Order: sequence, then structure tokens, then C-alpha cells
Amino acid sequence: MCLDSCLRITALKFSFNQRKIEIHVLRLCCCKYAFLLVMYPRETISQLFGADALQYVNNKHSGGQNNAKGNSFENYFTLFQIAELAHEFFDTQESVIFSAQILAFLDDLVIVLPRRKEVRNHQIKDIADLSWGKTGLRTLVDDFEKQHSLNLALDYSTSKCLMVVSQEHVYQKLKEAMPENIKDFTQVSYFPAAKSVSELLNKSLKLRELLAFLSAFDEEMPDRDKLETIASVLLGAWISSDQSQVTLHGLLVKTREASPNYIRSLAEPPPLDPRVKEILDNLPDFTYSLTKGFLKWKYLDGLQEGTLPYSQDDQRFESFQRLLKRNQPTDFDALEVFLI
Repeated sequence: MCLDSCLRITALKFSFNQRKIEIHVLRLCCCKYAFLLVMYPRETISQLFGADALQYVNNKHSGGQNNAKGNSFENYFTLFQIAELAHEFFDTQESVIFSAQILAFLDDLVIVLPRRKEVRNHQIKDIADLSWGKTGLRTLVDDFEKQHSLNLALDYSTSKCLMVVSQEHVYQKLKEAMPENIKDFTQVSYFPAAKSVSELLNKSLKLRELLAFLSAFDEEMPDRDKLETIASVLLGAWISSDQSQVTLHGLLVKTREASPNYIRSLAEPPPLDPRVKEILDNLPDFTYSLTKGFLKWKYLDGLQEGTLPYSQDDQRFESFQRLLKRNQPTDFDALEVFLI
């Protein structure tokens, strides 16, 4: 379905600071649900907050884009969010959209959950000190307040604004001193800074667990080199994208295409052919399991073992099944040639 055919302009009327305002919002409509595109029109920002605020956001956006490349802290946090949301929505396949450094007051990472009409704006700082400020333009508290107002004006049902910092003392300071006027929609989070993927995995057990879930391996915690590979490929998929309107599903597909033997199948794998199941079940001293879409086997209680190097949703798996049905091996020696 063509994206252009699904676009529609919707007029929203509301009051802000006792002014009646009408703005036009670009919506994407489809047969299942409608949701707002991840965009903050300049005219809307100007209407809501004035020309000075628009100029401030424009300058902030330009500076953010210039500093975005090579910002490992922001990228590592985004990696964590991708892994966390992949775990949360793996079974439901709910749409999740990621954007970074877009025109907004809180612009480092914006995550939209369309079906819920929910938006999460992140400001991500790897600095030794930070404060909310008092009031007025160019203060952190003002950025949070305006971002929340902008989200609601653009018809999001749920608006969450998150401050992410790399220093625990900064986290404690911001959490304790959070202004009352932003408490209902604001959260402060600590995320460890790291110089490499390896160091990040050392510091974050949670990330290791999330990557283990995404892996094609049936161990509760795969080997460290496997986790580093998964993290690096997933991170590479994000960094190599345009980081605008990037879907979670698209990132996972790109990651799996790059490392199909490391990333689990994204869809429910097709069932094993009944005749193939019968052949494998009757092989002496041979056991097997289907885990995360991969066929794993053992012979003579693990004297030999391995994993078929392609998943059940791969065309090569269909070829494997056809070969077994054609040749009907009755012992491991006859089967082994097909396991390569």
C-alpha cells in the first residue's frame, strides 16, 4: 500500500495559555489503526510557543545533528531501547518507530508506539553536572514542559519525557530536584557510559539478558562473543539507518539478514514436516530440538552435536526436509551428510 495514499490532514483546535489555536496535523491512516507521524511542524511550534522558541529549537536541532555522529552514549542507549522493546513486543509484533535528532525540544531519541498513540521523548546527556534550571527558554525544565505540551497538542494520548544521564550523582540530583510542574510526565534514568560494546555488556546485565532473548541460541546466557556480535550488528543497523522513522521490525530484519545464525526468527516458524519428524524421531541414539526457529541435534548423548546453519523459515530448510524425505536415512551415518 502506498504511503502517500494513506496521508490525511487533520485540523485540531485547542487552547494554550488562553489562546485559541488551530493546527494541522499530518496523520497516517491504515485499515488497522491511525497514528501520527513522528514529526513536529515548525508552524505548530511557532503557534504554540512563539518565534523565539522556534528559533531556539531550530538552533538546537542543527547543533544536535552536527554532534550526533560518533555519540556512543546516545547510540548505546538506543541499542538498549531497541533490545528492550524487541523483547516487549516480539510476540505481538506491535509497531514501534525510532527517530533521533528530529526537530523537537527533547530530540536525542523519540520513540512512538502508534497503536497506543504514545510518544517517548529522550534527552540523553553524558556530562558531569546538570540542573533543571529555573524558568524560561533554554532551561531544561522549560524544554520538558514545552515538549509535553507539544505532544498533547499533536494528539498523542500518552506523552512521556525522559532524562537519561551517565552519572549516578547527576541522576540522584535531577530526581530529587525535579520541578513539580513536570513530575506527572517526566522520568530520570541512569544508564552507564562505556567506551566499547564489550564494556557496556560488562556494566549491564539487563542488556545481556535482552540480547540473549534475541539470540538464536538456546542457552540461558550465550557465550560473550555471541552477545557482542548480536549487539554490534544491531547497533550497526541503527547507525547505518537515516535514524528517522525507523521501525523496530525493520531494524530486526536488517540485523537478522546480516547475521542469520545469531538472531532468532522474527515470525512463528512453520511446523516440521510430519514425515521428517518421523524420520528424525526413529534415528537411534539421535535427539533434536527446535529452538527459536533452529534445529539443534545431538548424537550419542552429545558425543557429536550441532545446529543446522539455517532457520526453519529459510528456503534451505525446505530443501533439507525434501532431501530427508527422498533419502529416508535410518541411522546417523546416513543423516550426517545432510546436517552440514
